[in-house]
Amino acid sequence: HHYAHTQDQHPTIFGKQIHTHTHTHTPTNLYTTFTSDGSIHGKSCGCATVKVKGQRWGGKLVPLIHSKTAGVEPTPYADPITGENIITESRRTKLTSPTIKEWPSALPEAWPIAETLMTTPFHHHKLIHTDCQVNISNFKKVVLKTPSDVAWDGVTDRWLWEYIIRPLYKKHTLAGGSLRLTKIRSHAHEKGKIQHEALNALSDTADTEANLARDPQRTHRTIDIDPIRKACAAEYEIYDTKNDTPLRIPTTAFSRERFAEKRLARIEKGSYFRAKSLAYLKDEHACSDASKAPLDFKTFQSMNF
Repeated sequence: HHYAHTQDQHPTIFGKQIHTHTHTHTPTNLYTTFTSDGSIHGKSCGCATVKVKGQRWGGKLVPLIHSKTAGVEPTPYADPITGENIITESRRTKLTSPTIKEWPSALPEAWPIAETLMTTPFHHHKLIHTDCQVNISNFKKVVLKTPSDVAWDGVTDRWLWEYIIRPLYKKHTLAGGSLRLTKIRSHAHEKGKIQHEALNALSDTADTEANLARDPQRTHRTIDIDPIRKACAAEYEIYDTKNDTPLRIPTTAFSRERFAEKRLARIEKGSYFRAKSLAYLKDEHACSDASKAPLDFKTFQSMNF
């Protein structure tokens, strides 16, 4: 009964609509609202995608929870008019990788984007509330636009964005659907930041579910990302021996970075003015991978400081 009540209406939390219609003539049942989060603790990694509004999605039913103040354990949010809890659907995912020794924070935050695109009808309009500004920027840079090589160079886990998220997003848009990401603050009460309590409830729920996703006994599924990563592109099978981690960026970007490092090391080693050369490079008067670096360096050596 509670579930039917929340699915037939636009849920308001603390009086706030959490999904504003962007398409005037689109039926309300074609809108789906999510909140998501990632969680890393040591070598343990998990994430959660929580559907707050929309048609039945196949997740586990959990109540929307909320912490009224800092330091207070979140409790189920009750609708002030009906007194009923808002029931959401959660998919907890524990991510594993035999080769990743230190998990990047953006990866478990980005996985719910891919999961949303993989598990919702193409013609629906999806909205994800996320506290990860990096992924919002990546989404705008390499999904909503046609990315250049320079744009891709700044995206870690390119395999996920280029081979999964971007192609799926195109299929959704071709079918008349859409996906938007919007920023919410995490732990606003603890940080002393003002944010609408509806958004705090979304953040608290996603954060709690993501933490539970790391627990092997309480997660809903466990996914080894290594086979997926390697299936996306053969170049991601290369292992970075310097950092003792699998390569997470394209080989071209990796090669450019290493070339720059080697060039800088050679300049430093051959100079009697190592400290000055580092200051020169730090102030961006010279670039370690510039083709004219040696000539520029001779000029630098003759300068008075």
